[in-house]
Amino acid sequence: MKLITPLILLLLALSEGHHPAAAEGTPPAGDDQGHIESATGLLTPLSFDALLISEHPLVAAMVGAQNDHDRSRRLMGPLDANPIITVTPGARVVGIRAPGPEWAIAISQDFAVGGQLQARVDALAAEGRQLAVAVEVERLERRLGAALLWLDSWRLVATLGVLSDELALCETTLDTARRAAARGAVTRLDVLVLESWKSDIALRRLNIEGQLFEVGGALGHALGSNATPDGPQEAPGHPSLPVAAGPLPAPPEPPQGALNTLISGLPAQRLAELNTLVETTRLRELETSRDLRLHLSIQADADAEQNTGVRIAIGVPLPIFDTQDRDVPGQLARRGQQAAHAEASRRRLGYRIFMLQHELHHNREVLAEISETTLPAIERVVELQGALLAAGEITVFKLVETRRHRLDIMARRQDAEVMLARARLEAWLLWQASDPTRPKGPEPRLHEEGP
Repeated sequence: MKLITPLILLLLALSEGHHPAAAEGTPPAGDDQGHIESATGLLTPLSFDALLISEHPLVAAMVGAQNDHDRSRRLMGPLDANPIITVTPGARVVGIRAPGPEWAIAISQDFAVGGQLQARVDALAAEGRQLAVAVEVERLERRLGAALLWLDSWRLVATLGVLSDELALCETTLDTARRAAARGAVTRLDVLVLESWKSDIALRRLNIEGQLFEVGGALGHALGSNATPDGPQEAPGHPSLPVAAGPLPAPPEPPQGALNTLISGLPAQRLAELNTLVETTRLRELETSRDLRLHLSIQADADAEQNTGVRIAIGVPLPIFDTQDRDVPGQLARRGQQAAHAEASRRRLGYRIFMLQHELHHNREVLAEISETTLPAIERVVELQGALLAAGEITVFKLVETRRHRLDIMARRQDAEVMLARARLEAWLLWQASDPTRPKGPEPRLHEEGP
């Protein structure tokens, strides 16, 4: 076993290898970001701050629809009926001494005596608020969805950095082993074990690269554009694949107990309740359409003998036959459905917040256990096995298997980091969105400080 001393020394150095990308919590920038399984992909670095300020085209279109509604609402007149001018020309040809033309001019106007006008105003106002909150809901959900995809991209890029460090050390070790095998200093089995290790790393890289390609495509789709704020416009015929760049976001968590009070203020719940209100106001508008109305008419006329006169007519419809609008039954059903949806929304959001609190607590515990106990323990095992290998008490295979296990643990730590960041980010966005008066921009300190 003393003949493999050069290889053992290198393995000992390998067992103490440092992975700055994993330690600093920042995806490495380098050639790995350009190594994607599809040559047609155009990678575009996207920082988290730029992601937060991006606006999906659908949200912009919804804002335009809201503005159209507001403009149209302002054009509504003070009454719900227009005046009618009636001109009645004629002639008297029989029965009088002086036949000649006759005429009459009348102006009539319908007035809503009941609550029809106020019901219309209330319905329009409720529709306007509904459109405004719908924009908030769409913006929040799309921002959250894109942010979660960005975090997935960050995890994959960071994992590629760890695998790149491991692959570089593996290749150096394998080259040394092959040279030593040519001199008979190590066995062919040792070389095969190292080649298997290298192949395992390569397969992991290919798997991560494939996932990064998919996540990049999904993130570009979630942003609604193939161009991102931090990068160039896409090349003709080539999709843009946004890739996470910069540090992992660490937004401040809401104050203690704040999550339990969020439900009624969340845009999704406010929209569900507004949907019920809109249907209620529309129902009221339909019901009042059969309320008392006053028909007032003023008429001036002149006959063939040049006699003139003015008449005032007042008409009131009798609510005997047409007592209810045709759409009232359907509107009643829609109001009941929206009330049920509002209650379902409250239950759904309550469960979401309950699980979010669990995820914050659980992922914090998992990350602490891995960072403080599991990973230091496996690092120590790698170090001790290197010493045992130098003493001839274990084989290269045993150390390589431990390093593979170490890679798995490091991947689990990155998963825990991202899962905790996801929970903190969702809690922050929900807390921010629950109060319409709270600023919607990012907090001053959005990222973790580097070591």
